[in-house]
Amino acid sequence: ILPLDHQALTLDFKGEVKALLDVLRRARKHLTLSSGVASSAALGEMLALQPLMLHLVCHGDIDEETGAFFLGFEDDEGSLDQLSLDRLHALLAPANLVRGTRLVFVSACHSQPAAEVFAACGVPHVVGVRADAKVLDDAAALFARHLYLALVQGNSVRAAFEMGTAALAGTAPSARMLHPAAEAAKFILLPAPPPARASAGGRLSMPPPPPRDPHEAVLFPPGSLWP
Repeated sequence: ILPLDHQALTLDFKGEVKALLDVLRRARKHLTLSSGVASSAALGEMLALQPLMLHLVCHGDIDEETGAFFLGFEDDEGSLDQLSLDRLHALLAPANLVRGTRLVFVSACHSQPAAEVFAACGVPHVVGVRADAKVLDDAAALFARHLYLALVQGNSVRAAFEMGTAALAGTAPSARMLHPAAEAAKFILLPAPPPARASAGGRLSMPPPPPRDPHEAVLFPPGSLWP
């Protein structure tokens, strides 16, 4: 879901969504896609439909008066609605609302706090932008294209995330994106894997097995999407 044009400011929301649609069409997989305006009502309705993945495109910023993070949504009259983290958590609180959604990408500057809310409410894989970082829309679009293409080709979430960041880091610098590698480092995947357990000690003790990475899950197993 994405904002209306008159609230888009300098970000190329339509371009990002169009690029995603184009790359998924080129993948020649059978996918059902839907889109809508980024409003609190639309977000609730979209999640009620139990999408496997949700790509949320909007502004993320800090309120100058309160210092609180917000997502730039639309209200019923098309004006800016500063969706706070408390309101986002309340919207996602109903039991089973996100039970069918496996991955959410909050494509917005500073979106880590919002990504953490989605993860806390039960979404197993959430992509966001570090809280201290602004991201270029060209970088977000390129990363998203490679992320989703890798996912629908049967890669794990972790592998797809790493393919997206690698593709972005390896792109040629340009006037629109001077430091691609720095842009790639701004994306995060939540929740973080559990920390490694310490050994109980003793000469005969075996080192504990490494913790399982929850993002090794595959959203689209081979054969699940037919051409």
